[in-house]
Amino acid sequence: TVFANGQMIRSTDQSYLDFFWTNPPIGAVTLTARATDDSGVMSTSSPVVITVSPAVTSTLIPTGAAWRYRDDGTNQGTAWRDRAFDDSGWSNGVAELGFGDTADGRPETTVIRRYSASGAQVITYYFRQKFVLSSLSNIVTVRLNVLRDDGAVAYLNTVEVFRNNMPAGTITFQTVAL
Repeated sequence: TVFANGQMIRSTDQSYLDFFWTNPPIGAVTLTARATDDSGVMSTSSPVVITVSPAVTSTLIPTGAAWRYRDDGTNQGTAWRDRAFDDSGWSNGVAELGFGDTADGRPETTVIRRYSASGAQVITYYFRQKFVLSSLSNIVTVRLNVLRDDGAVAYLNTVEVFRNNMPAGTITFQTVAL
């Protein structure tokens, strides 16, 4: 059992000390650990003082940001996922990007194509956005908000980080949403 300023915090595992503390007070906090062995003998650790800092939230890509996108129905393979990929030939538009429908009460700022130049329905759209972090040392949680119709897969520097309403396995430009 862990105590912080007199408050008991539950451990998640009895083989080692691992605990979650929601809404800790900001500032200096004294922690002690108390353990009881199989024979009932109790030991208490020396107190340890830690400093809890407030969480800082940063927006990496703001609502209404400009995006690079490809909406022509062509197969972009997998190279487009790479950080160094040259997307200078792609279109550029401000979010929200979509088909121009206003049924949801948010008309799109940038209208993308539903059909390719040959008249075929486009089923895969590619969107790219760059951002720079000065340091990863203070990153605890990253949240991705995606407004999508049908399905979406997101990559960060070639690594898939999000999949919604898409089949398992490899995704190609011909893969349709579930």
